[in-house]
Amino acid sequence: FHQAFFDLYSSFKPYHNRLWVRADREFREHEQVILETRSGRKRRLAEDEMRYKSNKDVSEKWPKKTIVYNTPVQSLASDGLKQALVFLWPQLKALGAYPVNLIHDEIVVECKQNRADEIAEILENAMIDGMQCYLKKVPVVVETKIASSWAEK
Repeated sequence: FHQAFFDLYSSFKPYHNRLWVRADREFREHEQVILETRSGRKRRLAEDEMRYKSNKDVSEKWPKKTIVYNTPVQSLASDGLKQALVFLWPQLKALGAYPVNLIHDEIVVECKQNRADEIAEILENAMIDGMQCYLKKVPVVVETKIASSWAEK
């Protein structure tokens, strides 16, 4: 699966390599790594986030690369979601609709059934606008679904 991903998205491998080399060098020099999101939020990684420790030999350690690779991507999604909520809230409030759950990159909104199509369009636009605050060159695609319960999601 790992190789198939890189075969499909070949530009990610050099990106991952650059990210890891920088993080590893920074960790070796300063015993911590500061990763910054596009919005300016910072995440500090110390040894526990950067290195696995062997249960058999505590001096044996090896890199935890996944956290370094995922932080910029997941943080970007989080920043876009938060910005979408900023755009979304005044419009929803005016229409009597409310966000009732946030799941990673999803927003669940509760509204009256006769407003569902209108709210879905508002939600989609807010999520696109929220991500476009941080992604200037990448097209943002959002899918909305109208359901009468979360089970239908």
